[in-house]
Amino acid sequence: MAVVTRVDLLKNRRTKTVATVGPVSSSSKTIEQLLLAGVNVFRLNMSHGDHASHEQVFQKILTA
Repeated sequence: MAVVTRVDLLKNRRTKTVATVGPVSSSSKTIEQLLLAGVNVFRLNMSHGDHASHEQVFQKILTA
């Protein structure tokens, strides 16, 4: 019997999960937790902050 891991289940699912990142959810720890929970796409909430803060969040997502 084959062992099915959580990673295998996340790769094969048909539904995608989108997470909106804003001031409350922009920490590196939160982004990592979202990835572990199975998020496929991050959306930046551009209503809050400036270009510099959005660049920082974008870099956190790339390095997570």
